[in-house]
Amino acid sequence: MSGGVTNQCPMFGNTYHFEEKAINLPNSEGDKIVSEEYYNKIRNSSRIKAVAESFYLLSSGREYQWYNTDAKPYEEFFTVFLKVGLLATTGYYYVAAKQANSEINSSFMGFGSDQAIAKFHNRYNNFKIAGGITASFFGFTAIHSYIRFGTDSDYKDLHITSSSLKQDQFQKLSSITLGVSYVF
Repeated sequence: MSGGVTNQCPMFGNTYHFEEKAINLPNSEGDKIVSEEYYNKIRNSSRIKAVAESFYLLSSGREYQWYNTDAKPYEEFFTVFLKVGLLATTGYYYVAAKQANSEINSSFMGFGSDQAIAKFHNRYNNFKIAGGITASFFGFTAIHSYIRFGTDSDYKDLHITSSSLKQDQFQKLSSITLGVSYVF
């Protein structure tokens, strides 16, 4: 690193490189340094918006939780994949139950209606099970998005919405070049 000061202190664990000075922070405090983009996203959003996005964008809420590294990079993909798959499965069983119901209505004077009724009940039960699993998964991801909002990777609240970081303080922080190295 050119210029600036780097200081390593094994007692605290992290070393931060600043252009003017170095500050050692404990590992627990180092996780609370977030990017400007994340800070603005949390300040300009709400938990309710995170929950709503988990429904209409099929999101996992991962973008509302701070990670120092790109942990769980495929979580969003798998969540969207599962939600689309569950919606498709539920839709399939709904159409199948509707078809079986129309077969009951088209049976002539009750002939063969026992088989049609059994088929309808089977398909309708499949639809209810798929609908329950889909609703449960959507509910889980909505609650998870609510809990994740403004937290670090350990689900500790970063208090971004309640903090008041002034613009001049933020400019001082944003001029810092972070060269994070972990001392074990």
